[in-house]
Amino acid sequence: MTVETIKTRKDRKVRGLYCRSGIWYIRIYHKGHDWRFSTGMKSKKAATQELSRAFANKAVFIAEKLADKERTRHMLSDWAKEYLVRMEQNGRRDMKRRRQCVDAFVDRFESRATSEISRKDAEIWREELKTSMGPASLNRHLAYARHLMSEGVKRGHIASNPFAGVEQMKEPPGRVRYLELEQAKRLLEECDQWFRPFMALGLETGCRKGELANLIWRDVDWKAGFIQIRHSKNGESRNVPLTATAIQVLQEISRRLDHSYVFSDRNGSPLIIDWENHERANGLPSPGLEYRNGPLQKALQKACKAAEIDNFRFHDARHHVGSWLAMQGVSMDARMAILGHKTERMARRYSHLSPDYIKGAMELFSEKSGTKIGTEEKTVMQR
Repeated sequence: MTVETIKTRKDRKVRGLYCRSGIWYIRIYHKGHDWRFSTGMKSKKAATQELSRAFANKAVFIAEKLADKERTRHMLSDWAKEYLVRMEQNGRRDMKRRRQCVDAFVDRFESRATSEISRKDAEIWREELKTSMGPASLNRHLAYARHLMSEGVKRGHIASNPFAGVEQMKEPPGRVRYLELEQAKRLLEECDQWFRPFMALGLETGCRKGELANLIWRDVDWKAGFIQIRHSKNGESRNVPLTATAIQVLQEISRRLDHSYVFSDRNGSPLIIDWENHERANGLPSPGLEYRNGPLQKALQKACKAAEIDNFRFHDARHHVGSWLAMQGVSMDARMAILGHKTERMARRYSHLSPDYIKGAMELFSEKSGTKIGTEEKTVMQR
């Protein structure tokens, strides 16, 4: 078939040529096999010329394409390593979790090239994960694998994302946990001396554990009464207002001369992993670094046991702050700004009200409603 012959069919679908995601592909039959190759072209005219070359000598064309494919074959394990480096350079705060999920995906398909992972493979992996983890963890694994392959599409390693459209599992309602004020006071009294200010600031600000572990003294604005979270979970910075109690907590912390972090462990060392190697040219450490969770976890468990408080995690301090802000009538927008939420749905999750508060609200309603019950005639009267 010549170029001229193909051109006469410009108003019809050209046999052996099809488009996917804006890229033209060639499909030819040779010696009983169905061969399909990407032209890498967005222009139909250029792809048509490539198709003519393919029909002119199918054997030579197929051999060239197979050789090119082998040279550009990207192994999944190699691309995953490059991807994780790119994400870390971009300042992604969730690198520990991202690395775990990506590594699990690579371990399952390590011998494959990125272009060899199919939609069926993605669905098979999802079914395998169901046997070993809950819906939330499974969805995180799928999300990170989907992003890994999406970035591969952008860089031309694969034609389409095999995880696109793979159904996630329905997750149960979010955890709801907060402390009554007396419980919070009792918990702080039982905390070890080095851990008490860390826990206290969590209960006063609602900051995440990693945000506090990364806090440096230059992030504290004493005059304005704010701390700056330079790198939150969503990768953005935000300013968190300090209460009088929070300011007092910070003022009572002894500053270290050997590092710039606000919080240290019982030995005076920062909670950040390998913190010495993360200082930048401006003298500030990189934001959003991984931290040592072990000492914090053990200290909180010890304090909860002594204070007789069950089923409380550090992240529940965000529920605590969000709930009490709601009970004091703080607006949704303000709560989202303080806690760093991007959607109202997330903000509402942390705004469950205590039974005592709800009961008090109903009693206030009863007083204001003007309803009287129990006159001498035992009737109901309205003002």
